Parts: sequence; structure tokens; C-alpha cells
Amino acid sequence: MTKVCQKQIESVINEIGEAPTPLMIVLFLMAIAQNSIAPMMMYITEFQGVIPDLHCRTTRCHRLIELHSDKEIPRVVCKENLSLGVDYVFDGNRTTYILDFDLYCDPHRANLLSGAMLLGSVVSIFTGVFLFDAIGRRKSCMFGASLNLVTTLAATFAPSYFAFFVLRVLHGVAMYCTFNACYIWVLEFVPRKYRALYNSCSMFTYCAGYPMLVGICYVIHDWRHINLAAFSLFVIIYLPVLFLPDSPRYLLSKNQDKACKRVLMRYAKLAGVPLDLNGVQLIDNISGDAAPSFKTRLFSFWRERSMVLETFVVMYGSAVINILYFGLNYGWDTFGDTPYANYLYVCWGEYLAYVLMMFVGQLIGRRPSIVSACGTACVLFVVGMVDWTWSEVWNLERVVSLLGMMMIAIAYSLRFLYIGELAPTTHRGGVYAVCTISGAAGFLGPLISGVITNKRAKLGVFAGLAGTASLLFLLLPETRGRPIPEKIKEVSDRRKKQGLLFC
Repeated sequence: MTKVCQKQIESVINEIGEAPTPLMIVLFLMAIAQNSIAPMMMYITEFQGVIPDLHCRTTRCHRLIELHSDKEIPRVVCKENLSLGVDYVFDGNRTTYILDFDLYCDPHRANLLSGAMLLGSVVSIFTGVFLFDAIGRRKSCMFGASLNLVTTLAATFAPSYFAFFVLRVLHGVAMYCTFNACYIWVLEFVPRKYRALYNSCSMFTYCAGYPMLVGICYVIHDWRHINLAAFSLFVIIYLPVLFLPDSPRYLLSKNQDKACKRVLMRYAKLAGVPLDLNGVQLIDNISGDAAPSFKTRLFSFWRERSMVLETFVVMYGSAVINILYFGLNYGWDTFGDTPYANYLYVCWGEYLAYVLMMFVGQLIGRRPSIVSACGTACVLFVVGMVDWTWSEVWNLERVVSLLGMMMIAIAYSLRFLYIGELAPTTHRGGVYAVCTISGAAGFLGPLISGVITNKRAKLGVFAGLAGTASLLFLLLPETRGRPIPEKIKEVSDRRKKQGLLFC
């Protein structure tokens, strides 16, 4: 009779990934390359909506334009009822959906298009809850990628404002589904000691989307052709998804032991690590319980108050972080300068933030890092209320906004890793999906930037949100250097060990 020994999957993954080979690193980078698509899809409308230069044809138009700044020209032209083709014309070298859909005098409807994809996160909550834990991380990622490709291509031929708006919402569903599914998928392959590094690498690839978008839009000035170029690039980026296996942790949670072992054996072969799983029973916790059904997971979630508390805290924190992140990123045009310069500044600022996060998150831990980032952003927003301008496009508010953006970028990226380490494997997909409700809250960010014109009021709102999030994150446990929980009971056990409230 063959003797069967038990081995935890956490220890097997840590053993395989102890010393990653160059080929492993290349495959990991290929898997997370799709993160670069997220900023391209989010901010592509900021470039597609760039209004061409206006040229006056009448003396009345010249007189009005000379009295106002570039930012005030659309308001003046619309208020004075100047006639397109008679009083003024636009440069024909650039096309924009603003003119094609007659939005030049309707900036609020135009702003809705920029934030429409954030509404898609509401739908992605429901798709994510069922998909991530029902069909797996890989299939969920493939579903999101397919939807993104279809909607991106369709947007190239959008005949109306309504059609384009609907496609932008579907972009949001696709982007959040793909980004979150892929993040969980790859995270569950990563050994414990490399999780912080993986999170930074994941966000580095995210930042790569900024210069790619700037490059496409700098060369191509037709908004429909920009969409077509983006579609072609997305096809190339998504290709590795077809060849990578599903998460062994997920497979084990579904009692697919043989499939889990096949994936681990392939993973070990890739790493050059000898691994023999014959006669080994892989377990995700000491008891080796059967995989719970969706109904069981849902009831167990509400019964475990530690899990409920931590989920609602990260939901609120994620909502605040998204509001600040998108509120700042959709508001750079208020400082003047070109969108190319603005988003390259953001790119380098975020790169620096993610480098800092890589060291700080590992040095002082996840919770202190995210608490400090939100707290520092709160202080910066308060300082930014001081009125100090030294050039046409540079003032204290812009500098503070860039620095605050760096702090929020640290929290924005770190929360993905933090949620992944807080939530147990049995509920991780659902928790990620529920937390994408913050995407809907993020829709408020551009509205706050657009509606609240008083800078002190806007920065005051941002400071209040950042400060409350910083305080609430103190209720969460530290996860650095600790095993990822597999079952929901481990969540309350962890809180007890760390002496936290509401265990």
C-alpha cells in the first residue's frame, strides 16, 4: 500500500519559485503585460477628444478670442453663438469625437464619455463574483480580453454619442474583469517572498501604457484610427493569455487535484526544480476540507464578522483611492500644457511611486505603507490650498497634485496586493470583484474635478477623503511575510494573533 503524505500548496509554490529562472521571469512579464492596456483604455478619450485649433474668419470672432484665454474659448464661442463655418473653422488635420458628436458646446456630456468606463465596474462586480471563483482566473481573463477587443474595434465605427457611450461602459467591464482576474491569477503563482516585487512589476507594466498611448496619439490624429491602432496593439499584448495554465491554488480549491499537480509539475520543470508529487496529497489547509459551493461561501462570508469588516474597509479605501486617482488624472487639462506632456509627467511620477512602494512596502509592511501614503496625500492637499503661481502652467496646486498623485499611486497599486493577501483563496475572487465597486465611486473623481471649480473646496474634499481612508486602514492586519489564507476561518485567527479589534 502506497503511503500518502500531505503537503501544503503554499510550501510547494514557495519551493518552486525560490530562485526564478530567466524564462520564468519572461513568462511572468508576458502574463502581466496586459496591465498596460488599462491606462490606455481609461485615458484614450482624453486624446481622442482634443479639440483642433480654432481659426477665426470674422472680425467679431477675432475680437472675442483676443480677450480670453485658450481655456475660455469654447465657453465664449458657444455663449456668443458664433457660427461654425461662418465666424470660425477648425483645423482639418485632426478629427475628434467632440465635433463628430456635436459636443463642443456640451462639455458635461463630453466629460461623461471620459468617465463612462468607470461605470462598467458596477457590472464587473457581478461578472467578477461569478466568473473569478466559478470558471477560474484564466477563463475570466480571456472573457475580459475578448470583450475588450470586440468593443475597441466596434468603437472605431461608433455612429453616435449613445453608441460610443455604451461601448465605453463595456470597456470598463472588460478592463476591470481582465485586470483583476489576471492580477489574482499571476499572484497565486508567486512565492511569498516575491509578492511585493510582483506587485511593483505589475504596476510598472501598467505605467508602460502611458507612453504607448502618448506615442499612438502623437502620430495619429484621427480619433477613429487611434482606436484601430489600439486594437491592433491589444491583440499582440493579449496573445500570451492563450498559452498559460490556470492557477494551481484555484484548481485545488475546486478539488481538481490532478489538474493542480500537472500545472505544478510544468511550473517546476520551467524553474528547473526537481519535484515529485507521486503519493503526495496537496492541501490548502490542515483539514483539507472539500471546496465550498458559491452559496456556502456567501453564507460563511456574512457569518465571519472579521471578513465582513475587512472587506468593507478595503471597499471604502478602494473607493476613496479611485476617486482621488481618477479625479487627479482626469483633471490635468485645468493646468494647461498639452495632454502629451501632462500624461508623461504622470507616467514618470507613477514610476517613481512604484519604485518607492517596492522598497517601502517590503521594509515597513503593507498596512503602514498604505496608511502613510493616504495620510501624506491628505497633508499635501491641505498645503495645496495656498495660492502661489509662478508661471502660466505651473503653480503650487499643480506641484502638490503631482506629489499627491504619487502618494495615491502607491496606495492604488499596493491595495491590489493587500487585498490579495487579506482575502482567503475561497473568497478572493469575490472580494476582488466586490471591491471593484470602487470603480463606480471613481466615476465621481472626474465629476469633482469638473464641477468644483474652487481649488480650495476641491482640495478640501480630496484631503478629507484621504484622511478618513488612512484612519480606517489602521483597522486591518499586517500581511507582509505571512502565508496567504486559504479558508475563511484563518481571517479571524489572523486578527486574534495580531491583537486587533473585532476578531
